[in-house]
Amino acid sequence: MKVSKWKVLSIAGALVLGYVVSSDAAQIKVSDDTFADLGYWMKVRYVNFDERAKDKSTGIDYNTNVFDVVDARFNIEGQINKIVQFYGEVVTSGAYSSDVYAVLDKLGLKTGRDTVAKLSEGGINLVFLPELQLRLGKIRIPFTRDQQEARYSYIIQSDWIYDPFGIFSYWRNGLLRLFDGGAVLHGEIAGGMFRYDLGIFNEASDKKPLQDVAWAARIEFTPTMLGFTPETKTTGRGWLHDTYLGKKGDKLTIGLSYFNQDVVILPDAPYEAAYYSTDTYDASFFTGNVYKGTLLPGVSNDIISLILNGELRDAISALKDGKKLNVDGWNVDVFLEKKLGPAVINLEGAYTYFDDSHIAYYYDEATDTEKVKKESSYYWYIQGQILYDCVVGIGKPALYAKYEYIEADGVKKDLEMNRWAVGINYYIVGNAARLTVGVDNVNYDGAASKYLKELGYEDNITDYYVQAQIMF
Repeated sequence: MKVSKWKVLSIAGALVLGYVVSSDAAQIKVSDDTFADLGYWMKVRYVNFDERAKDKSTGIDYNTNVFDVVDARFNIEGQINKIVQFYGEVVTSGAYSSDVYAVLDKLGLKTGRDTVAKLSEGGINLVFLPELQLRLGKIRIPFTRDQQEARYSYIIQSDWIYDPFGIFSYWRNGLLRLFDGGAVLHGEIAGGMFRYDLGIFNEASDKKPLQDVAWAARIEFTPTMLGFTPETKTTGRGWLHDTYLGKKGDKLTIGLSYFNQDVVILPDAPYEAAYYSTDTYDASFFTGNVYKGTLLPGVSNDIISLILNGELRDAISALKDGKKLNVDGWNVDVFLEKKLGPAVINLEGAYTYFDDSHIAYYYDEATDTEKVKKESSYYWYIQGQILYDCVVGIGKPALYAKYEYIEADGVKKDLEMNRWAVGINYYIVGNAARLTVGVDNVNYDGAASKYLKELGYEDNITDYYVQAQIMF
């Protein structure tokens, strides 16, 4: 009996793939206990970048208009059975090649784009019990709430710690990096009223890179007795969200956390991305080196070149002369989502403090010598959104606002930056189809302002953007 090849393919597809389409994923289903959700999401953005330089001799001294793909991600999430969950994500971005963005970076327009496709994050979550789970892989670091939230759910889509000149990249991409290789023991107790995370992660920033580990510990509390619904990380991803758009009940989460990492710095070997210096000693700072997404010792690019060229003896000898910082981080954050009539209210705030996070360089007049001093830093923010939970036109409008401030202590002047963000989100199909119009104003102060002015850059930046986001 002859059977059409198309019928065979259709039957095979139905039996083997069990293909199901939802609003934000396509599912490969083998059985009720074995399946995988395939997804794709993308953000396309137009940005009017404010001028970065005071005149053309030092960089871009005019407003630029840029259309760009700021995020494009393919992901898979599912489970082998009820115990073994998994997740993986490949990301790329940019309308130009990476080399073009490198040139723009040198001109002062730092976009952070990289057109190379790479594993963003991925891991395995073993669910022994709701109270006892183990996540392994390149995974989120459970220190601050920001580090655990899904990027597509960010209320403010221009990201957190919006830093046009990358002065605080050591903090944003180093001490507060979203993910790293590691393992996290976590669980949900008393029906999710209490949640805990205890994680160890790669530590490549010490004198002996990757010999020891960085630590993160976090506890979360939701007062379920008051009618609030707890959040959960019992998924392959284990992500939290900036907003649930009123779909998951009222939520209140209070988080307390701790982080520890050793960082080695060579004060006599400054390098461009982590050394801020002026003609005086008012603003001289040394930090770790965020090199291609990894926090390394704060050494010069010359030493990195020695390592890449195989001249390890000289490089290791230089590292031994470094000053070791044992960085302790403390954080408290609060998240509230409450539905009031036709409105969904989101409020969120956090305070993060790092002890001995960097080194300040100064001149001691009493002894007529140059010295270095360990210094601390802190970061805090508050943000909110009001969503009108009724369709206006083809979607639901929301207004948002955020204020954030970061400061790194110095001997005479501190590195300071504050940022205001305001805008409108328009949710057509939740986060699966969403439009955003936003404004970011960033003001650098203290040593950061002095450093930028000596380079010929502006210390006050206002950028405007319009973004479309889709998820499947």
